[in-house]
Amino acid sequence: MEEASSQPWFLRKHQDGSVFGPISFDQLSSWTSAAQVAPQDVVSTDQQTWLKAPMVPQLGMDWLVEVTSEH
Repeated sequence: MEEASSQPWFLRKHQDGSVFGPISFDQLSSWTSAAQVAPQDVVSTDQQTWLKAPMVPQLGMDWLVEVTSEH
């Protein structure tokens, strides 16, 4: 993949298949930081090849979930 920030991106939501874009990588990253991109959502730069959002390291979707006995 080319430099992430230099090309338009597309986001396809897993829940209903809706596609958002073209958007900048900065916008996509902002949505990710605001928890508006789910781990099942996919992203693309050409709408042909789609990757699950967590597979794009630049998005920083490495989360840690802690399970406690209370929940």
